[in-house]
Amino acid sequence: KASVASFINTDNPTSVLANNHKLEFDDETRHYEKDRRTTSEIKTCLDDIQVLGRKEIKDLLRWRLSMIKRYKKKEGEENDQDADHEEEDAPLTLEEEEKKIDEEIEEKLTRAQQRKRQQKKKERKKAADTANNSLCFNHIVAITTH
Repeated sequence: KASVASFINTDNPTSVLANNHKLEFDDETRHYEKDRRTTSEIKTCLDDIQVLGRKEIKDLLRWRLSMIKRYKKKEGEENDQDADHEEEDAPLTLEEEEKKIDEEIEEKLTRAQQRKRQQKKKERKKAADTANNSLCFNHIVAITTH
């Protein structure tokens, strides 16, 4: 469980989603919750991250970007002098962010598939070992009884 602020302010939002099962609004992030872009679907997704599919994750990441654009813009109007220095660390465009998200999701799916294959391989090996041990035992019993 983590704060919505940690999700919005991080450089790696997919990591926050992967490492938490729930994101909660607190006093610092109440304005995000009251924003019109924070739909009931977004709130539901934030309540149970582990069951989300690819579409819901993308929706959360788009929502995050919209919150950053809206609220960082307000802060930027107050601090125009800092904007010139932050241009080098400009946030990714929506297309770049989506591409990065797709790559990370694909990587996680690939890792999950690899783990699944390894687990099946272990189970097959264990079953084969059990069968071999059983055959050896039967062979030993047959030899000793003759």
